[in-house]
Amino acid sequence: MPHQSIPNSLCLGPRSSENPTDLISLEANRIPFVSQAIDLDSWTDSLRAWPNPPEGWISWYNRVAKTHQGAWETLGISTALSLSLSPLEKDENLLKTIGYFWSDALNCFFFGHGLMTPTLMDVVMITGLNISSSSPSAFELANVPFKLSSKTDCTNWGSYMKEHAKTRGAVTEKEHTAFLNMWLEHFIFCGPSLAPTKNYLPIAYHLAKGGVIGLGKLFLGEVYRYLHLMTTNLLSHRKIKTGGPWWFIQLWARL
Repeated sequence: MPHQSIPNSLCLGPRSSENPTDLISLEANRIPFVSQAIDLDSWTDSLRAWPNPPEGWISWYNRVAKTHQGAWETLGISTALSLSLSPLEKDENLLKTIGYFWSDALNCFFFGHGLMTPTLMDVVMITGLNISSSSPSAFELANVPFKLSSKTDCTNWGSYMKEHAKTRGAVTEKEHTAFLNMWLEHFIFCGPSLAPTKNYLPIAYHLAKGGVIGLGKLFLGEVYRYLHLMTTNLLSHRKIKTGGPWWFIQLWARL
């Protein structure tokens, strides 16, 4: 059943062609909660990309950390890496509900008490990721000089780890890159493929070589992008199968 318009008290001001709150008023009536009938079936399989550690990940983490823990702290990824060690219970009811309040035009949630949105400070407080350094585009990063397994030859993360996680000897640059690539894809950005890709390989290689990068800014941009895709699908009455860092939205919402 369609919802009624949001009360004027939430629109934060009178309607006026010269009043900037006009935009907020219009957007308040365009969010899925108001403009669409809620259909939780639209979310079927939409939250499958969840960053719980697969078997063998903790052992691989401990092996690589013995060599690179200090470098991780310098790069500002140590805290976020440690988050990958603990399972996170998925609250699907919370995530499916909160999605209906997102405005993809204003990049914020319309709640009863006002507008709220994840910020760079939230990224730092929850993940510890670096937000002060530059964030080069993929075209500015060095080419990766070696090949890592992708979805074409490793259909899941278990087979990926069997291929790249060693149990003895020194941790090579290739192994470190493979480790960080899995961390970025599976634990941070939560790609919808649920299997290895090359999407974040240049960033993984850059970090493995000791290159500093403002990963927190890239991460927040991806959070906004996936929220936009989610809203677009809801407004178009399509199934939501976007993947994305919903784990961060869940932690942010609970905080």
